[in-house]
Order: sequence, then structure tokens, then C-alpha cells
Amino acid sequence: MKDLAVRLRIPRKYAITCANGIMERLWHYTAKYAPQGDIGRVPDEHIADACGWPTEHHSELVAALVGARWLDRDEKHRLIVHDWHDHAD
Repeated sequence: MKDLAVRLRIPRKYAITCANGIMERLWHYTAKYAPQGDIGRVPDEHIADACGWPTEHHSELVAALVGARWLDRDEKHRLIVHDWHDHAD
């Protein structure tokens, strides 16, 4: 979480898994709209909006999520949530 917060230049509390944290929101969105973890099925703007991030800066958020290893690039699905199958319900 600290790495993500540093990359996005935000306080750590906004990255941490609280009700309005980026990761908590990403995980809930993924569970509802990409239950296999294949979040790359939706545009980056949708990912940003789901995380409460300004959609005009979607590429910054996705780059930070990939850089912090919360999302993995994937040839088939474009983006997948890291270790989704190990941690999802």
C-alpha cells in the first residue's frame, strides 16, 4: 500500500483498504464486474472511476497499480488483479 501511495503522491490512508480506499474499491468493483480477476475487460477510465480517481488521470492510476504490483499486465486479458484467485471469495 505504501508503494502505491508514494507512486500516486497521496496519503497512505487513501490507498489502504478502508471503505473509500483505492484498493478496497478496486476489489469490490472487480468482484462485481470481473469476477475472474480480468479487470482489463473494462476501460482504464472505468477502473479509475471505480477507485474514486479522476478519470482524466486514469493512465496515472493504472501505471501506479501495475508498478506497485496490484495489477498485472496480461496478453489475453490486458490487466488482471494480482493473485486474485488466491484472495478472492
